[in-house]
Amino acid sequence: MEREQFIIEISKMFEQIELQKVSKAQIKTHHSGANGRPGIYFLYNGKKQIIYIGKVGAGNNTSFYARLYGHGSGAHCNKPWFSKCKHYKFKQFLHATNEDLSVIERLMIYGQGQPRYNDIGKINYKLDNIVVRLKKGEEYGKTR
Repeated sequence: MEREQFIIEISKMFEQIELQKVSKAQIKTHHSGANGRPGIYFLYNGKKQIIYIGKVGAGNNTSFYARLYGHGSGAHCNKPWFSKCKHYKFKQFLHATNEDLSVIERLMIYGQGQPRYNDIGKINYKLDNIVVRLKKGEEYGKTR
């Protein structure tokens, strides 16, 4: 299957899921402990726009609840943008490997146009420093 077709197929799966309100109690009830299954989640702002896409695997501290509220300093609730999260969709993929989930996550991020708060695929370099070096190179070329 081609990448674009795969993105369409997975996107259709999410279209069938109703938006849920982000609520610590609701997420803990439905997406923690034994309910913490491997899957992909979309977080939405108040305008129902996707602002983050993530994955959770199988194992300790990897539930959707743990990722949002109990994953130490990596918990989304500790991020400055978390207050913008108003809704979510979660899709379990019970037979997916962690590698499968990583591929799905990356392709969904790509397919959704790099949601605002995803950093997969973003450059973490200090861009100002690169511009300074590039400009120095242009200056060097002018003096030749």
